[in-house]
Amino acid sequence: MNSNRWINISLAIIVMTIIVTILKQLKTVFIPLTFAMYLSFIFSPIDRYLTSKRVPKMLTVTILVVIIFFTFTLAGTLVYTGVATFADDWPWYKARIGRFLNDSAKALRLPDYALEREDIEKHPEQYGKDGKPLEKPGEQKAIKTQFREYFSEVDLSMILSQLSIQKMVTNTMGTFGDFLFKLMMTIIFMIFIVAGRERFARRLERALTQEEQKHSSSIFQEVEKNIIRYLVVKTFISLGTALAGMFFVYIFGIDFVIITGLLLFILNFIPNIGSIVASLFPIVVSIFQYGFGWQTFAILGALTGIQMVFGNILEPKILGDQYNLSPVVILFALIFWGWVWGAVGMILAVPLVLTIHIIIREFDSLRVITAILSDD
Repeated sequence: MNSNRWINISLAIIVMTIIVTILKQLKTVFIPLTFAMYLSFIFSPIDRYLTSKRVPKMLTVTILVVIIFFTFTLAGTLVYTGVATFADDWPWYKARIGRFLNDSAKALRLPDYALEREDIEKHPEQYGKDGKPLEKPGEQKAIKTQFREYFSEVDLSMILSQLSIQKMVTNTMGTFGDFLFKLMMTIIFMIFIVAGRERFARRLERALTQEEQKHSSSIFQEVEKNIIRYLVVKTFISLGTALAGMFFVYIFGIDFVIITGLLLFILNFIPNIGSIVASLFPIVVSIFQYGFGWQTFAILGALTGIQMVFGNILEPKILGDQYNLSPVVILFALIFWGWVWGAVGMILAVPLVLTIHIIIREFDSLRVITAILSDD
């Protein structure tokens, strides 16, 4: 019995390793497929309503595709406008960054010469006539001295001139062609999922007993209901966070209002760390614009208050305790899916774990895993 148990554990580890490798290597296919599955969940009420009104399936699919295209076109327009604004203002910010780095380099040279008079008098053999410390043979240089020599030899303006806004945008957001390819793949997958949903249900009915059909149907309905509720609530919470953040960025006169809104909306889907990373962008921009003036502290306080209201008060109150996943599980899911699929994986981490949690809690034999995932 013990031997069989270890064999099963070993096989499970091997299978999981193979699955993770496939997901990682074929992420170009699996990411659009996952988005398509969640889109099919979101649009399932519309699909059922149109079907009940005897609307042909092809017309239903066409309506859903038009809705998706309109949504992504609007999002793409906002992204293009924000990136174009950033590209126009980049030379000014590059000059400010250059001055900041040069000032920092000059500041790093100062501490080496600001020596205490008593130290020089106690150890005159360690200092030259100009008060600078002498280097000892074979002795490692001080860190500040290394910084001083580094900045004196490196032309910071030359480095900044090599920075290309096109490369930065491409590396951060990916190419537009890649985005279109993934969008088309998502739409194609969703068309097949929506069009084949009824045939899949009929095949399932023939393969399962009546009791198994009821069980599988209840699981599917539970997954659909909870995923729709989570995604809809999360979308509106993220949208509210983004609009509120954009409002304060605008009234405080801080640049890149649209980019700030997009970051707050998208990164808010990443629990805990996403909202913090998104909030750093307008704060850093404000520092380069106004230094540590009142605008910087005002936007810091405003964004902190927004995240507290939307993330810590409204979202838990609306969603309740049924999505109460363990913070350790969420952290592990963010690390794992971030490693597998990058930033997109971190956005999808919670919906994926939530789906798994909803499915396995329907099976009594998997109550141990449910207890691990829950934070009850």
